[in-house]
Amino acid sequence: MKKNIFICTALATMALSACSNNDNDPVVDTLKDTPIVINAGVNDLTTRAGYADDNLPTVIGLYITNPSNPAYTYKNYKMTYANNQWTTTDGTMMWQNATQTVSVVAYTPYNGTKNDELTDKAELSVSVQANQSTTDGLAVATSDFLYYKKDAVTPSTDGISLPMEHIFSKLLISFTHGSELNGKTVVIKNVTVSGTQTTHKFNLSTGALVTGGLSGDAVDIVMYLQDGTAPIVKTGEAILVPQTVAITVTIAATVDTEEKTFSYTADLQEFATKTQYTLALAVGRDGVQAGTFDINPWGKPVEGGNLETTENK
Repeated sequence: MKKNIFICTALATMALSACSNNDNDPVVDTLKDTPIVINAGVNDLTTRAGYADDNLPTVIGLYITNPSNPAYTYKNYKMTYANNQWTTTDGTMMWQNATQTVSVVAYTPYNGTKNDELTDKAELSVSVQANQSTTDGLAVATSDFLYYKKDAVTPSTDGISLPMEHIFSKLLISFTHGSELNGKTVVIKNVTVSGTQTTHKFNLSTGALVTGGLSGDAVDIVMYLQDGTAPIVKTGEAILVPQTVAITVTIAATVDTEEKTFSYTADLQEFATKTQYTLALAVGRDGVQAGTFDINPWGKPVEGGNLETTENK
């Protein structure tokens, strides 16, 4: 299923004369004072395994700013997805006319209440959950912060797409075991990533993390685990707040029913916004071997209505 977010307008029905030879008939503005609605089809949010059909983002915050007429400005409207459509109980949003452009800001998870000023969210607190290990991936999805901004949007019957971007970093780790463990039953039960802070400040107006906004103590993040495809035993996934840090990965496993703990500390690494980091770890009898981080843009959105469209492999 795909969840496409569009802001569309309902066209007013008009009775026109069947025949008219009057070239001076006024041009009718069919978008004037027409309500803004959100139409959505449903599809897979394929940015990462942590999203499933039952934990897709269902609430977004929406700002529509009309620079010439505040009566057509809508602040922090809470849009909710249910029954295959996006709706709000915060009021009716309307276009002023067919030519007046607006600025749009959308984000999730939602914060605050209706009519919160955009300028008051210049240091919005954003964070990830420490335990992202829930089997349905819900904690991973909840930790993701998505954002979209566009200025000078022209009203159109085709609608306005909101292709959201990931603001945080994504960490993927694949786990294999060394040849010395061949023939043994290796079960990875739990993986934690240590050393990162989990809270930052974000400027909702500019779409940037606030310089110096990182805060809090270093916290152990428990990764979301899934079975891998041979030779990969497991894959781990977590959302990290962007920062530069030397992470430590701790693996709790059993080898032929014997409890084992393996640990690996990476070199100092920048985890940048909108970026995915992939690391391969090989668990051996006496330790962990690793390669370097594979770094790629994370799910660059595509104009056209998809909330998210791609996953970097």
